[in-house]
Amino acid sequence: MESNCDLSVVVATRNDDHGGDMLRRFRIFADSILDQANRHSLTGELIVVEWNPPPGPRLHETVKLSVKSDSFAIRFLEVPPEAHRTIRNSDVIPLFQMIAKNVGLRRARGKFILGTNPDLLFSDALISFMASSKLNPDVMYRIDRHDVPAEVPDDLPTEKQLDWCASNVLRVHCRRGSFPPKGTFFRRLRRLTPIHIKKLFTRLPAELFDARHLIRRVLWGVLYLIDPFPKVHTNACGDFTLMSKERWLSLRGYPELPIWSMHIDSLLCYMAVACGLREHVLRPPAKIFHMEHQNSWVVMTPDERLKTFSKKPWIDIGLLSEIWQNMYLAHRPVAFNEDQWGLAQWSFDETVIISGRKHFVSKTPVRLGLAEVG
Repeated sequence: MESNCDLSVVVATRNDDHGGDMLRRFRIFADSILDQANRHSLTGELIVVEWNPPPGPRLHETVKLSVKSDSFAIRFLEVPPEAHRTIRNSDVIPLFQMIAKNVGLRRARGKFILGTNPDLLFSDALISFMASSKLNPDVMYRIDRHDVPAEVPDDLPTEKQLDWCASNVLRVHCRRGSFPPKGTFFRRLRRLTPIHIKKLFTRLPAELFDARHLIRRVLWGVLYLIDPFPKVHTNACGDFTLMSKERWLSLRGYPELPIWSMHIDSLLCYMAVACGLREHVLRPPAKIFHMEHQNSWVVMTPDERLKTFSKKPWIDIGLLSEIWQNMYLAHRPVAFNEDQWGLAQWSFDETVIISGRKHFVSKTPVRLGLAEVG
């Protein structure tokens, strides 16, 4: 596996039912990757960093996968509570998502590394592209995210699941913002009944389209034209950021800030562009589908978002913009992380699944007393 690992897919999670029905979403995600790796001759690994796991069975002990692969291993790395507690704000943030991903990035074996999340489905065209020899080491690859309902059928083959997702898109997160899928206006128009027609005179905007989206499109278009800085695609970038391992290592992964993960993934994308990487946004038929869940930012009400902000420190979007502009003008990324980023001093228990068989790799005690991250 070490000598022939083309792609490392890195995710962070824990067995705490985050967002509701987490195990089901993870199982669909993992089974689909293994199935597509088999069909598209993709050699690689899925690295699952289980961060600060709560008491009880670990994820690899609980999830029941139905697909086996000889060419694509699943590596479960366990970051124990002892490591979590060395980080500031660990009492209010149970999972430092980006630091967790860095643990996987630092230990990845692939020539290219995809930072993503464990509740996604990738189109066959996208997997085929990542399995090809077309990946450019001087490019950061991004893609629009398509949200779909949580009820993705788990009793269908991957191809049918992808067809279902393509027919049930809720919204698309693209460079200029997040909007309903194309054709929504005309689909709603075709579904009008006499009752709907009667309401047209009083509820025309609400029945046919959400006027707020139209206004946002116009504002985004104006800002797009007058903004002198490159338009980096940071919308939902935590779900898909693909670069060569060499580039990930030169950037030292995601900035290891002891705060909520909001905008840290965007900061990574800005760092990549500032150091000279060319951004390439993959287009259909390459797609990613995100299974909707509770606590997702896009489904929160404004009150819920405010409560979230009140509990966890985070990066202000205005500050994010200033940091990006300074990096771009200086033509270099800000160096946030020290040499030991990704908790390099620590040794973690690792369980590997290859062809459905589990292999326990290490049982090395973690070392305590490390300096705080951040």
